[in-house]
Amino acid sequence: AAFTSLLGYYKLIDVKGGSAIKEEDTDLEEQAEKEIPELYTNMVRACDRYVAMKPEDEEQVAQAKFAAAKIFYDFNHFPECAKRFTEIIERWPEHENSPDSAKMLLSSFMMMRDIRSLNLWAENLYAIPALAKGELLVIINKIRDRAQFNRCFEYEFDKQYERAAGCFLDYAKNFSGSNLVDKAFYNAALNYQRAKKYLLALQANAGLYACCAKTSELGPRALYLIADTFRMAGVYEQAAVNFEKYVKAHPKSPKNKESLVYASKFRRSLGQFKEAVADYTLYIRRFPKDPKVPAVYFDMGMLLKKQKNHKGAIIHFQNYLKKYRNRGGVNLLLSAYQEIGDSYIKTRQGERGKKMFQEVIDTFKALPSEEKKTIDAKGLSAIAWAFFNLGDEAYEEAVRIKLTRKQLKENTEKKIAGILRAQEYYLTVLALKHPYWTTAALARIGSAWQRFATEFENSPLPSGLTIDEKEFYKLQLTEEAGKFRKQASDAYKRCLEE
Repeated sequence: AAFTSLLGYYKLIDVKGGSAIKEEDTDLEEQAEKEIPELYTNMVRACDRYVAMKPEDEEQVAQAKFAAAKIFYDFNHFPECAKRFTEIIERWPEHENSPDSAKMLLSSFMMMRDIRSLNLWAENLYAIPALAKGELLVIINKIRDRAQFNRCFEYEFDKQYERAAGCFLDYAKNFSGSNLVDKAFYNAALNYQRAKKYLLALQANAGLYACCAKTSELGPRALYLIADTFRMAGVYEQAAVNFEKYVKAHPKSPKNKESLVYASKFRRSLGQFKEAVADYTLYIRRFPKDPKVPAVYFDMGMLLKKQKNHKGAIIHFQNYLKKYRNRGGVNLLLSAYQEIGDSYIKTRQGERGKKMFQEVIDTFKALPSEEKKTIDAKGLSAIAWAFFNLGDEAYEEAVRIKLTRKQLKENTEKKIAGILRAQEYYLTVLALKHPYWTTAALARIGSAWQRFATEFENSPLPSGLTIDEKEFYKLQLTEEAGKFRKQASDAYKRCLEE
């Protein structure tokens, strides 16, 4: 049953040799241990269960042990796979999987920076005639020939990062003609960075870029690492400068997208909006099909607003609607109308701004129910903004109504009706449950009733009243005004609770 189960996994998962061997200069994130998926974990268990039964078929035992070891290797569980590959080599040096086991064993030691074991096993394998040949022999001799370089990794393995970095720099100086100079500079910078010696890391990367920018794949990476070191040290302007330099000097390098994201982020945070827009523009040109492009283009408009270039912002967001209306999604669509309306208001084009209030609401109402479910805080803010401004418009109309002696009753009723109409819009804002606009709406309801209470209490007295009648009338006004103040107080209290 155990063997049958194992055969089933062999059909599902390819565990044959010949997989890509991990190199020492693999990115750190690609070296990190990964979670093994359930299917592969189950196969490891099936392999171990079969081996534990001690079957007589040594060939199948060797295959099962190799399959389990390779799974651990593929998911960067280097200590475990090293132990398993070691057993395979020692028990079956002439097995067809032993050369691949040896390659992955040496690779595992390199990934762990366990150079003592790496050098030891290079010698062990060299002494096994069945293995010390072909491609594996080339790898073995390479390790044996560069033992001095590898000694630096011993310091790294012991977490003596600054000492390891100094060792690599010495190698680069003493063996300037070696084909390992680029790797020496690279590892020096990496270890200085681990030791938080950022200035020394910068100098090592500068040395790498100076010597090998065009002759080594690590050269361009050095410039990226210079920028990244500035980023980790919190020197954001220099980080942005070097990320931009990296993108322009090496347009086909793999870190371009990430570099532009960092550069634009730092420029934006530093208030260097012109430079941020240039980074955004380059991002859109380099990666036109990237799903983030609509958001990037949208944020360019926000930077125009931060510079108080509202006329430019209006044109920009109108262009956004032409280019990315559908691609950017409903939340940016609603927000684009909001930003256009806000910019119209700030440029004293109130009537055009008011049209945008309704545009937001009409767009929202026309959405299919499924699309309404995708509205996030940004889209919700645009809807709340529209209803809030419609409320303000209604309230301003109410404010313009004056309580005169001749039309006191009629205008009081009109004024109250106007405030209630405005309040309906503000209550719609509350129903949307957007934190900022909820607070703003409650504050506006409170101030509207508070202002009206004061105006009502101080409204003109009817003519022809006696002194006693005037006093009684004022008491009635104060009593009625108190009801309006109560409404104001309730709104303010709720505002504080939200």
